[in-house]
Amino acid sequence: MRKHINIIASILAVTFFIAVVGMVSLETPTGQSVDKISYLNKNKIFRMVVKDVPDLEFVDFTANESVKVDEVEASVNNNISFDGDSLSKFTVSAGQPENYGKITLTFKVNEDNLLNLGITRDDLVLYHDGKKIDLNFYKFEGGYSYLNAETGMGNFVLGYVKN
Repeated sequence: MRKHINIIASILAVTFFIAVVGMVSLETPTGQSVDKISYLNKNKIFRMVVKDVPDLEFVDFTANESVKVDEVEASVNNNISFDGDSLSKFTVSAGQPENYGKITLTFKVNEDNLLNLGITRDDLVLYHDGKKIDLNFYKFEGGYSYLNAETGMGNFVLGYVKN
């Protein structure tokens, strides 16, 4: 009987430890989305779902070399200087940036928020490391405009110009 109690206590202790470690490893600071990549073949795409960067829904990373054990991140970065008004300022990075080619940013922008600002999706502009890049509208669904841009890693500002 004593042996069974010790086994049950050991199982409970291990289960508790795994649960605590699992919760700690999944937490990230607010304003940051982090994913780990175990392996990614050359020319394949890894899609990171972004939860904590305003208006950014996905980042697709294209591997230009095989990637073995890496971490990719999208995080709010309000330290980016920008002269205009912005919806979102963020940085996209990787531990091994040399292993990736282009990235594709996908934005999901609430149309009501734009109306409250007195702008439309046509007023939105995207800057990558201070340079304006093309932002492409591709659908409207459920009150949201979906836009995307192909670029590289770095600092970004999703801004707007009021007419």
